[in-house]
Amino acid sequence: MKISENNRRKLGTVMEENIAKIKEASRLMVDNIFNFEGRTSRGNYWWAGVGLFGLAIIVGILDSVSHFLGNIGILILFVLSLALTVRRYHDVGKPWYYMVWQALFPPFGLYFLIKKGDESTNKYGEPDNN
Repeated sequence: MKISENNRRKLGTVMEENIAKIKEASRLMVDNIFNFEGRTSRGNYWWAGVGLFGLAIIVGILDSVSHFLGNIGILILFVLSLALTVRRYHDVGKPWYYMVWQALFPPFGLYFLIKKGDESTNKYGEPDNN
C-alpha cells in the first residue's frame, strides 16, 4: 500500500502536533509536581500519562543500572501521578479521596478520569482549557 505525498504531510503534521501536546502536558505536570490544588483537564491528564509512560521506561533503565536511582525514580513517578490524578478529580468537582474508590473499584475511578471536566469555575478553581 502506497501513501500519497499529501497524506504523508498530513500524518507528519498530526504527529508533530501530538508530540507538542505530550511535551506541554509533561512540562505542566513536572512544573506542578507538588501541587495538589487546582485542576487538570482531561486532555492534559491523558497526554501527561503518555509522558509518564516514557519516564517509566527511563526509570526502568535506571533501575537496571542502580536500584537506588530506580527507587528514587519510582518515588518521583508516584508523586507526579498522584498530584496529576488529584487535580484531574478536582476538574470534575470531586475531592482527592475519591481515588480510594479508584483503587477499590477501578471502573468507578476510570469514569471520573474520562469524564469531561466542569466547564465553569468550581470549588477547585478555573478550568484548565487544554
